Amino acid sequence: MKVSSVFIFVLLCILYLTPSWMNVETLPAWMQYVVPKQALKLGLDLQGGLHIVMGIEPEKVLQENLDVILEDLKEDLKKIGPSITFTRSKEEESIRVKFENREQAKEITKQVKNRYPVFDIHSEDAHELTLSFSTQERKFRIQRAVEQSIEAIRNRIDEFGVSEPSIIAEGRDRIIVQLPGVQDPERAKELIGRTAKLEFKLVDETMPQGQIAELVQKAEKEKGISYQAGSGQKFSDYLNRIREAVAKETPKDAELAFEKQVNDQTGVITWLPYFLQKKAAVTGDHVRDARVFPDPQTNEYKVLLKFNAQGTKPFAKVTKENVGRRLAIVLDHLVHSAPVIQSEIPSGEATITLGAYDNPQALFKEAQDTALVLRAGALPTTIELLEERTVGPSLGADSIRHGKKALLIGLAFVVVFMMVYYKGSGVIANLALVLNLIFILALLAMLGATLTLPGIAGIVLTMGMAVDANVLIFERIREEIRAGKSAKAAIQSGFEKAWSTIFDANTTTIIAALALLAEGTGPIKGFAVTLAIGIVSSVFTAVYVSRLCYDFILTKFEITKVSI
Repeated sequence: MKVSSVFIFVLLCILYLTPSWMNVETLPAWMQYVVPKQALKLGLDLQGGLHIVMGIEPEKVLQENLDVILEDLKEDLKKIGPSITFTRSKEEESIRVKFENREQAKEITKQVKNRYPVFDIHSEDAHELTLSFSTQERKFRIQRAVEQSIEAIRNRIDEFGVSEPSIIAEGRDRIIVQLPGVQDPERAKELIGRTAKLEFKLVDETMPQGQIAELVQKAEKEKGISYQAGSGQKFSDYLNRIREAVAKETPKDAELAFEKQVNDQTGVITWLPYFLQKKAAVTGDHVRDARVFPDPQTNEYKVLLKFNAQGTKPFAKVTKENVGRRLAIVLDHLVHSAPVIQSEIPSGEATITLGAYDNPQALFKEAQDTALVLRAGALPTTIELLEERTVGPSLGADSIRHGKKALLIGLAFVVVFMMVYYKGSGVIANLALVLNLIFILALLAMLGATLTLPGIAGIVLTMGMAVDANVLIFERIREEIRAGKSAKAAIQSGFEKAWSTIFDANTTTIIAALALLAEGTGPIKGFAVTLAIGIVSSVFTAVYVSRLCYDFILTKFEITKVSI
């Protein structure tokens, strides 16, 4: 039973590695259904591409946020008294409010606390208050600026058609962008820095949505048009072609747009089509803020959207004239959601209800994503290019070739040594070593991890460490044989006595690997991932698989002497 379990696991690992060494589409149809489609991912250093480190200026983010709020603050506080004045130096991250008397001071303080709780209020003198972001708010706005930038950059990269891009935050104010396989680095850099476009467009409901979907499917079939996310194909190319194909059936002054929907359970992507009015009712230039909040009556998460003074009037007009209609939130020609306008919104504050969700976590995530998209209509601040590194495809191919060579040489030396020094037991150790390599690569593929050049170094290191456990076991078995024990007793005792040493040694190594994984970035994390997986796999193969081999040989052949 144990041997069968290991055999099935080995077959499963080979199955997961199949897309990495051959084209799955060449297999028979029934095998294509069984074999996973995802190949082992290669890092930037192995397949070539563009590595960019970008940074924002936290001080500038806070200053720009203050500029936006200042306009609304002026409108609110001027109602208290026309003599109230505002000053803000470009170097300062605060707003100074001057007034005439104590009554105005009390009213200003009350208004700020009620309408602008993000501020700490300091009294400079009898006729002046200083407003500055609280420590928590400063941290939140800088973090949000990074998140907005990542969302906007991701939208730009999706347009560029790069498969498997990596966009992550590093530290307080940096963003690392890795674009594997990109052929035009200059265009990619220009595209990343371009500002995303947010629009609010009314949904044209002259044609039912089901009929629009049928129309799109028919056009795709007749014109041979298709799009698959993550395939490297540009969505804008697909959109232009499908719009042209359905142009005759499109209502006047409308255009086709799509909403991307991802199934939380299966990860399957579907595209929901809409006809939207071409002219945007409101643009995202005047969105001041968008935050997630829980509705106390329904306990559902909703999105609170705030326009600045310049955006309040047009938003009030469109909501007043279109109650009951749907208003689509469109970012880079992609519909994010299309909520129904419930009533006129004269205050410049709108609540977006996201609909029914069975899973509260899914609702919260959708609310967060919606708020993030609304804020990501424009890059929140200037993003500066701090570091750029281009890796050519030929250099990546060289890295793979040298990595393979190092791995094979290291493996060959270990195999020869184990067979010469430990004889028949060395063959068992070598079998465990080969299985260990298969398990490591398969687990990387299963987990969707990326294999990098430091990762290959981690595998090479693991190969040497993998036989370390076998060496400990074999030396203990030799000691037991010298003590006069039988083959079966010596093997059993050798495994039992070596286990505590193996466990302690590998535990300390995996703690170091986990520390690197938690705190490291880029190449260090790639090394840590393969090292951690390799340690777990090597212990499994050296202790469990090797013991199974011995038990099988002892049972099958009834040997009385161990070749060791």
